[in-house]
Amino acid sequence: MEQNSEKNIVNNETMKKNIHLLVILIVLVISSVWLYQKQNPLNRLYQLAGENKKELQAVIEHYSTQDTCGQKFQAMQFILGGLPYHHSAVYHWYNPQGQITTIVPREFKSSGKIREYIQENQLRRKQDTSIFHAASLRHDFLINNIDEAYKSWQQLPWRDSISFDIFKEYTLPYSIGNEVTQEWRSVFQEKYPEIKDSILTMRDPVKIARLFKRKLSVWRWYSDRSFVLSPNQNVEELFKYQQVDCTNYAHLMVMACRSFGIPAAVDEIPLWGNRNSSHCECSVFTLDNKWQQLGDGVWCNVTYDGRRAAKVFKKTYSPQTWTLAQNVDDPDAIPPLLRSALYVDATADYCPAQDIAFSVDTLAASEDYVYATVFNNGRWEAVHWSELTDGKFNFTDMAPYVVYLPAYYKDGSYIQAQYPLMVSKEGEVKVYNISDQKVPQIHIGRWTLKRKMEQKINVDDKIYLYIWDKEWKYHSQSKVTDKGIYFKDVPEGTICRLESIQNSMKARIFSVEGEKVFWW
Repeated sequence: MEQNSEKNIVNNETMKKNIHLLVILIVLVISSVWLYQKQNPLNRLYQLAGENKKELQAVIEHYSTQDTCGQKFQAMQFILGGLPYHHSAVYHWYNPQGQITTIVPREFKSSGKIREYIQENQLRRKQDTSIFHAASLRHDFLINNIDEAYKSWQQLPWRDSISFDIFKEYTLPYSIGNEVTQEWRSVFQEKYPEIKDSILTMRDPVKIARLFKRKLSVWRWYSDRSFVLSPNQNVEELFKYQQVDCTNYAHLMVMACRSFGIPAAVDEIPLWGNRNSSHCECSVFTLDNKWQQLGDGVWCNVTYDGRRAAKVFKKTYSPQTWTLAQNVDDPDAIPPLLRSALYVDATADYCPAQDIAFSVDTLAASEDYVYATVFNNGRWEAVHWSELTDGKFNFTDMAPYVVYLPAYYKDGSYIQAQYPLMVSKEGEVKVYNISDQKVPQIHIGRWTLKRKMEQKINVDDKIYLYIWDKEWKYHSQSKVTDKGIYFKDVPEGTICRLESIQNSMKARIFSVEGEKVFWW
């Protein structure tokens, strides 16, 4: 009996060793397959991980034993595959002595008071460091995120209408932007336990998301004082300060929805097409496999007076192979807004988007790409791109009634490739070139001047008119009267802009047709 017991013990130990060796073999095989797939981002995962490699191997080992080739295993592959593209950005304010200074927005009555405080104390903000996730995230953090995300997805009554690909991209990720990583699913689940019951009774992701929006609006989240905080706040900062801009509010809503298994995304307007600045909103994946924006505004209004997005980017966790960032070797060689590979083009979800296929006016040697730029905050900036083939380009899914300047990008500057153009909702393209036809006189009222130049307008202020002819060229100047301002002999169908001594960055562009002024 004793001999049999000893044999069993030896056999058990041998079996354990064999299982352990098998697990190690599986990990090595999986790692080898990933590492030698040239198109897979895991090529450089272990290189970036450095000493953190053992943490990532522990994640692989965990799912190799727990869920080999199952959905959690695939979810693990998805998360690790995207790690090389993600980092956390850490920002601080510094005084002249180089010491970190904390600015609490609620301690100031207005954003103006904060700016005065910053100026008086000579404070400056800088990004201290980038914490690369491949080199920093622990195995228990990654495993917990995968398990909790998967459990939340499986508990949804409508889970069968959510594909595994949608789950991976818009529920599974552990971060939303470049915030300092922190576990956030349990935070929302503990703060809002009643949401679980609402999910069972409402059975509608949009209604649940709007319920969250009502609950979160108990606080005054939106604030122009939030600019002093991190551009990407984590969950601790969000609930601590309760001061956000549109980006961080969208992040907050996405976290809330994903915490309960609801696929949600940040939809970004990189630049408006007919006003300055940019915008973000949260969108939710609906029961009929569409995306529903939760904001109150209309982004791509096809009427003249409505807001119009130049493009809409839906942020992703995984790199998208079609993006320009995935097709060039030097990211500095392409415009700033196109250097990310983490988005899909969602413009067509919001408006009757049209392709713009056209020929360049000026053919530049050694240029492979043409960029669709829009005028925003005093300059042209690219929001889309096209390969240049035989002197022709094709901008896909462009918003109607937005003026785009096709341009080349070289050494940080744009060079016109074709005169500004615009597409209608029916697909007709209008080109705004220099016209020999002159409008004898145009009139712009004082209220319109104030609104379109975003500044105070006084009688006798000098306003300068510029027209676009491959660059901004001075046309004439005039003084503001009680009734506004008048300019003579303005080229018809040409893009124009105004400047003043006080402000040259905020004025919107316009065109003249007949004696009517159209603002873009």
